[in-house]
Amino acid sequence: GINAEYGVMSSSFDVASSPSKSSSSDLSTSLSSSSLSSLSLSSSNTTIKEAKVQTNQRRALIVEDNATNLKILSKMLNLEGFLCSNATNGVEAVEAVKDKKYSLIFMDVQMPVMDGLQATREIQRNPNPNHQTPIIAVTASVSPEEKDLCFQAGMCDFIPKPINKKLLVEKIKKWLITDNNNNNNNNNNNNNNNNNNNNNNRNNK
Repeated sequence: GINAEYGVMSSSFDVASSPSKSSSSDLSTSLSSSSLSSLSLSSSNTTIKEAKVQTNQRRALIVEDNATNLKILSKMLNLEGFLCSNATNGVEAVEAVKDKKYSLIFMDVQMPVMDGLQATREIQRNPNPNHQTPIIAVTASVSPEEKDLCFQAGMCDFIPKPINKKLLVEKIKKWLITDNNNNNNNNNNNNNNNNNNNNNNRNNK
């Protein structure tokens, strides 16, 4: 079954490693000044590389009140290269999107406190780094009426429970490509606007 295949995942995902500390007096007595300089440069390069890895890391927000479903989806997304954060209701999701930019948001529909439909509306209505992030509904209800409600709320797609890994991967590829294309189009539009402004400035001189 799916539980046996994917097992249990830890809920801690955003953990950054910190370098071990060494005594400055020990270093000063055992290393020459040139060695210290080389060590400093090497440490700096390592920090830069780690920063690039973290910057390029794909992030997903999972909004799900069922612990088992949360662990299964987290494991699936980890295997696809995502760093996962989670929220257990819509209110927590609305707060979570204020702090980090996510590549995708996976939203349960039926949750306590605030459901996924209202949470989606709030995320897309209010200024935050994720107001245009693709939000994919993840729900056990597969009725046409439920799908319509999800789309009307602003969700871009729909994945039924229990989650099928192949379908999940298809949705990830679809919406990451779409989101990247939208970002490129926005960048092109901004560049065109800047060029037009520059041309107008030249004409006015």
